[in-house]
Amino acid sequence: MPELLEKLQGGDLKSLGKVPEVIEEIGENQDKFDEVFDGIFTPDPVIRKRAATAVEKISQKHPDLLRPHKKLLLKHLPKIKQHEVKWNLAQTLPRLKMSRNERSYTIDILLYWLRTEMKSKNVMLHCMEALAQLAQNDLFLQKEVVLEIEFQSHSGNTAVKASAQKILKDMK
Repeated sequence: MPELLEKLQGGDLKSLGKVPEVIEEIGENQDKFDEVFDGIFTPDPVIRKRAATAVEKISQKHPDLLRPHKKLLLKHLPKIKQHEVKWNLAQTLPRLKMSRNERSYTIDILLYWLRTEMKSKNVMLHCMEALAQLAQNDLFLQKEVVLEIEFQSHSGNTAVKASAQKILKDMK
């Protein structure tokens, strides 16, 4: 197992473990980022969660590090089951440069996650935010996203409703 992934193992899903240390070690290094990115697809759920967290945090400052992984990430999105990975990737996806078809595909996946991950408020909230960002400059995609977020603003729990209303206000 690669050294950086070893640092992400152990403990439980609620703990960040050594994620901050790994983020600092990666910096802007593409090879090290690639190593941690691959952790999203490991069999160990703790490593998957922590790798997805590290990827999300690093991509905030260095979104170009994601570029070599776009095709693989989009291909595997429908196979991702772990909600901690979903909510981190939902935050990460809008940082990718995508074609209209790729955006449409990604929006379909995020809509599916939003509609099926009712037990995870984090997945729902981050999916709605990502949907709004991805549909921002495309009226056709925006209509579908607005309809779904409007639906969420009238159903579900209080946090989801409040976030949906805020997102809708920001979109208009």
